[in-house]
Amino acid sequence: MREGQRIFITTNNLGQPVNENVSKLTNFLGTIARNGDYAPLTYSNWRVVPNEKKDDMYELVMSKFQFDKEIKSWVLMLIGKKWRDWKCELKKFHYSPHDNDEARLADLNERVHIDQWKALIEFWNSEEGKARNKINTENRRKQRIGHAAGTKSFARIREEEEQLNERTL
Repeated sequence: MREGQRIFITTNNLGQPVNENVSKLTNFLGTIARNGDYAPLTYSNWRVVPNEKKDDMYELVMSKFQFDKEIKSWVLMLIGKKWRDWKCELKKFHYSPHDNDEARLADLNERVHIDQWKALIEFWNSEEGKARNKINTENRRKQRIGHAAGTKSFARIREEEEQLNERTL
């Protein structure tokens, strides 16, 4: 993609992206969520990330993508999900395998700022972090059926089915 050129994204009537460029968008949103300068890991949950940070993230997305409708809430929701997933991945592979904080600090993912990693370890060691982990673990055990539609979103599957039905009528 050339400098200044933006990728066009079509949305459905619910404001969800549905065209073939959605995978590029979602991959880009994951990149933002893993960037500690844009989405710091020091916050306990996505709702307390300052709106200024979220606006910066959205402006970055708008510099690379063009939408046929306003979908700011969808973009920020998905960045938030990818940010939580990133924290989960860090905990699973860099925190939980170790028995002490010294080993955890040494097992720093190269994409994470050291001060943010220290704050995450501190939170996960706190009573609030342990209580949240217990609740989340119990809730995860209750889930019986996982997502099995592949990488294509339900919105895109629905859009393709609707177009197919229109052609056959």
